[in-house]
Amino acid sequence: MTRALFIGRFQPIHEGHLSALREILSKYDEVAIIVGSSQENLTGRNPLTTGERIEMIYAVLRANGFADRAYVIPVPDTPESGLWPARVLSYAPKVDAVFTANDYTESLFKIYNASVHDGIKIINQTVVGKISATAIREKIIKADSSWEKMVPEEAVAFLKNNKLDARIKILADSTIG
Repeated sequence: MTRALFIGRFQPIHEGHLSALREILSKYDEVAIIVGSSQENLTGRNPLTTGERIEMIYAVLRANGFADRAYVIPVPDTPESGLWPARVLSYAPKVDAVFTANDYTESLFKIYNASVHDGIKIINQTVVGKISATAIREKIIKADSSWEKMVPEEAVAFLKNNKLDARIKILADSTIG
């Protein structure tokens, strides 16, 4: 049994994340999905609660037939960034590789010298594409419906059904001025 770790904030999960998960699960039996910054909720940068992120991720996993091959694990940040990889690895089951689309996260795991069999890997930008949750939130704030094409349909439905797109707008407005 092989298992990879995939790290993100998932604010919200998007098509780039889903593409990366497909790629990871084509090579590994299971994936431990780390929901980073789990202590951050209801802010402009992190508008979704940890519970909402977990529900949304599982909705996407179920729709794509991955739910039985994935663990979704919330992990809070640490005051000392250098200790965060140890925290992540202590929250997760044993993994063979670590995947991230974030250069900083990659560097933290390499500094920590995480003992993972297949190493620390940056998700290829051609896999993830140029999609970012920040750009999606900006489109939601501007009422630009093109964000819906950047997010799996299950996540779009989750956001809209729970009026989280409205919350994203409200939180953005509250940070201005």
